[in-house]
Amino acid sequence: IREGKLTTEEIMNFLRKNSWAGKTYVKKIGNDEIHYNWISLLAPAIEDYTVQINIYFKNDKYRPNFVLCIDSLTLKIEGLLRDFFTHQNISTSTFRQDGIVREKDLNELFAEPKMMEFFSEDELKFLRFLLIEQTGYNLRHRIAHSFLYSQQYAIDYMNYLIIAMLRVCQYNFKVEPKPDEKSE
Repeated sequence: IREGKLTTEEIMNFLRKNSWAGKTYVKKIGNDEIHYNWISLLAPAIEDYTVQINIYFKNDKYRPNFVLCIDSLTLKIEGLLRDFFTHQNISTSTFRQDGIVREKDLNELFAEPKMMEFFSEDELKFLRFLLIEQTGYNLRHRIAHSFLYSQQYAIDYMNYLIIAMLRVCQYNFKVEPKPDEKSE
């Protein structure tokens, strides 16, 4: 970052060229077709991180504030995982006995046996430790319920989140929409 070699634009270009998250997909919501990719959702967190680091490099008395980038990237990683699962035909929802559909929580998603086809045991342990393990960093829960205080938003978390983002984005596939989902 200090040398200008690792920038938001470089990371987003890397994802565009080398990752499924940089591809554009079509999702039908109601009567609307939405074209989306993850670049516009991930870039603000990465940009805030690089800005904070660059300010620190110019003034070592400055204390970087990672609240926004950590909060954003933690929740976006959950979304990335859900979208990844969906593209791999792993259901992200379940039916309750009363007939109501609900989203699976991350514990349930990580328990899917098919995940071992895409992530090593160590990668899954890392993602669980970072996001959901109570004896780990448990960032998803701690952020969603505002259990982190400003002093606890450490650069280590952000670095681990970037690694997690890259691991989830590591595959370079593009799922074509099903015939009934294609644009006319």
